[in-house]
Amino acid sequence: MSDLSGPEKENIRQSKEYSVNKAILDFYFTKITKASPKIGPVFPPEYVYGTRYGMFRKNCTDFIERWEETKRVSKILKELKTLDFIREIPAKFRSMNKMLVYLGLVESLGVALADIVLVLLIANEKEVHTGGRFSKHATRIKELEKISLANKLDFLNGERIEIFSRLINRETRNKIAHLNFTIDEKGRITGKDNKPIKIDARINDFWKGVHTLELIFEDIGFIKFFERGISHKQS
Repeated sequence: MSDLSGPEKENIRQSKEYSVNKAILDFYFTKITKASPKIGPVFPPEYVYGTRYGMFRKNCTDFIERWEETKRVSKILKELKTLDFIREIPAKFRSMNKMLVYLGLVESLGVALADIVLVLLIANEKEVHTGGRFSKHATRIKELEKISLANKLDFLNGERIEIFSRLINRETRNKIAHLNFTIDEKGRITGKDNKPIKIDARINDFWKGVHTLELIFEDIGFIKFFERGISHKQS
């Protein structure tokens, strides 16, 4: 999943952001995927998964097609920012390109990563509400599409999974989505509140958050778990 080098991975592992979020996600992943002895007089011992293991695995399987498409789109967006011809166009258009790239990354890869973490929390009996007049507890990956990004981020933050604060700058995302910004001829971006928008920093923060979360997934064993689902679906 991650294309980081060994030294880059080790550098991330030394960060507080990695250690704090890894501890939380490792706890939830292990709790739902580790087999435990079956209660009762069984000999030899029979080991079974938790009651929501099947739900979690099904949601991960249903997520696979969306994940492959998300990776394809995010790769295009990442490359779009660095294409040679972009350096030849006026600064204001380069800045607009970066703003749209950031919004695209948030709405594709950012939302997808949030959803897969929410699926893990749901499997651990966390109640994620769909919202609206007929609100219910989401149990399927499809139902998460009904929940706003703001509510997803609030929920994740409430569960102390704060890495999404780096991944997604809500203020910047909202300014882009609602066109609440201006770009001058030199490419300087300013919000309607007259605050400068440092889009390069926001994009860098996004990828730092993605790389950290991907490495956490790799280290706790979730990547192997997920890839087994991909292999099973393709066979």
